[in-house]
Amino acid sequence: MGNSPNETHWRDALYKIKPQYRTPKMQGLLQKYYVLLAEGGGQQASNIEQGFLESLITTM
Repeated sequence: MGNSPNETHWRDALYKIKPQYRTPKMQGLLQKYYVLLAEGGGQQASNIEQGFLESLITTM
């Protein structure tokens, strides 16, 4: 029989996943989006929790 993924495999895989919002490029885009919304130049596509966008920006 082949090797089936076990808990260690899943844990190792999850450890290697890096959320895209933490990349420098995405942080720059999130900051621009935040400023755009703050200046009234856009509208969110959906209702999100108060403070959610700010929680994604790690360099504020």
